[in-house]
Amino acid sequence: MKTETMCPDIACDYSVAERPRYYARQLITDETLRLEQKYFIDKMRRHNRLMHGYGVVCGAQICVSPGCKTNGSGSKPWEVIVKPGYILGPYGDEIIIDCERAVDLRTRGVSGVTGEPCGEPIDPWCSDVYEPRDPEAPLFVAVKYKECQARPVRVQPVGCGCDDNQCEYSRWRDGYEIGVLTCCPDERTESYMTVSFVQPGGGMSPIAVRPQGPPQFCPECPPHPWVVLGSVIVDADGAITKIDNCDCRRIVFSLASRLVPCPSKVPTVTSIEPAALDAGVIDQRLTITGDNFEPGMIVDLGPGVTVTYPSPVTATQFPVNVTIDHTALATERYVILINPDCAMIRSDKKFSVTPAAPATPVAGSKASLARPRGVAKRSLPSKGRKKI
Repeated sequence: MKTETMCPDIACDYSVAERPRYYARQLITDETLRLEQKYFIDKMRRHNRLMHGYGVVCGAQICVSPGCKTNGSGSKPWEVIVKPGYILGPYGDEIIIDCERAVDLRTRGVSGVTGEPCGEPIDPWCSDVYEPRDPEAPLFVAVKYKECQARPVRVQPVGCGCDDNQCEYSRWRDGYEIGVLTCCPDERTESYMTVSFVQPGGGMSPIAVRPQGPPQFCPECPPHPWVVLGSVIVDADGAITKIDNCDCRRIVFSLASRLVPCPSKVPTVTSIEPAALDAGVIDQRLTITGDNFEPGMIVDLGPGVTVTYPSPVTATQFPVNVTIDHTALATERYVILINPDCAMIRSDKKFSVTPAAPATPVAGSKASLARPRGVAKRSLPSKGRKKI
């Protein structure tokens, strides 16, 4: 019993824009469940087609098929190998080639189902049908999506049960068809300009984009289901003379293999001037020199220290006004810098807090009129005393 048949093409039919609403005591039928599946599947296809386009995301290279010559070198005539890859189809479908597939260029191609064992099934009743090929003319190896039914199960008969049990396929499985085309079905008629971006390991990679202009209309549904992987040229004897994996191939831009570096914004400190500040003094200027100083950076100098931020500041010099309470602990202190993006550092460069100087009495104050220690209190004469 075959497990994969009935693989219809899927076109851009996104008319389903509703999904079931479930409620208590609802009678749920197979039509209800199919509607829910179709709603989410069509939504995913529409997103892929309009947001990402179609083409090869990764892999799917065309390679020569190793031959079996007496010297152990060479390649098989008329045969190429398609490597595993991930492709987005023109209608938004995901095409997953999960194993290497051998393709005979004299045939129309091969079909496969994702998740099944690799290898071509041998049909003893049918032989391959070869197509006439023009020597030295390019042949385009392309792939399209196939949705296949799988896993047939017995279905109980309706009625008295006298009839034979029928079978129904119980699964839909993602599949694909690799075809051999004689022309490129996706000739580019639009004008594009080329821009470049930096790759993570160095070097530049070009991207073709539409020039800036008026708003673009939504892209129409492509007229064909194929994604071309490249072109192959063979001679009259079937020997592979050229493989071009970029000819007519569309590339879908993916960030999976790209790296967007995050520039470090952690502050660094090279010097602090002055190296010591006095306790009990207000608005002392402290200049911090370093790098990666962002506007709005916070400077934390520990308890008992108040910091205000004058302007201007630069990316390498950050002056602050420091007021240290006279009761602040006199010791060496760390300088903690915090940028607005929360990048922070506790600098190895320290500054010292010197203790507050003793207060000097002011003439005429109570402190200056105080009796010195060791001086006896003078008594007034008795003549001037008042009796109580």
